[in-house]
Amino acid sequence: MAKPKPPRATPRRIWRALRTPTPNERPPGVPALRYRFPLRWAVAMGRDILLGRPRSFRADCALAVRALPVRPKIEGLEHVPREGPFVVVANHYQRRDLWVGFCGGLLCDALWSVRDDLRCRFVITDRALLDGATVPLTQAIFARVARLWDMILVTPAEALDAGAEESRRHALRTCLQALRGASGRSTCLIISPEGVLGNTRGLRRATAGSGRSLLALAATGAPLLPTAVYEEPGGALHLSIGPTWHPTPPRDLPKAQLDAWAGGDALSRVAALLPEHLRGAYGG
Repeated sequence: MAKPKPPRATPRRIWRALRTPTPNERPPGVPALRYRFPLRWAVAMGRDILLGRPRSFRADCALAVRALPVRPKIEGLEHVPREGPFVVVANHYQRRDLWVGFCGGLLCDALWSVRDDLRCRFVITDRALLDGATVPLTQAIFARVARLWDMILVTPAEALDAGAEESRRHALRTCLQALRGASGRSTCLIISPEGVLGNTRGLRRATAGSGRSLLALAATGAPLLPTAVYEEPGGALHLSIGPTWHPTPPRDLPKAQLDAWAGGDALSRVAALLPEHLRGAYGG
């Protein structure tokens, strides 16, 4: 059955979307805080995107942590593997006024405090979407950002106007090469099985294909490390890291069921690190 084609992301529709008020998903008890990078950083970032200049991802993550309006809380650093590659399974915690980049910066900065040798690489979306349609120019912008910060691009499953399956296979091959390559001993891949539509109301179901991808990565011998970021009532970002694991799926499951099992297994471990009201599809 052919996929339905999304409406085109025309300038008029984009303008309407930008003008549409977004719901305030700030959790109860969390004050209205300003999450902002310094203006000089934004100018330098824009310049480097235009010129294609590489940046220090580590320095930018450290800056993100320094820019947090409230001192963060971190627990579970003892679970970070002291040697070898590993794969971080993270939630996608984001809302209006809190860009997910601050959560990612906190995560990487914490990992570097334990493993100075790490090469942290996020797997991120390769475009912005509007009702399943690609927003013009965003693929080129995201590609430049990925080069600046050594990230791995993948087309999200929600992109109805693109070949997401082929992109997923290419991204998986890149991830496998990173874990198995000469520098693989210090590689840390960071993946969010929720995909691009994370929020602060609770975990969503794993996107199609993410479970089987995690199984393929774990088959290299790299352990999976569950992590979760959320906001505490006083406004502090809280990073929680759980014990590593190697998935052991039931035998003889069809592909679709295997994918769902692995995605659910991973996000259930992430959910265990979150307060009960943020566990969403994996609560109870």
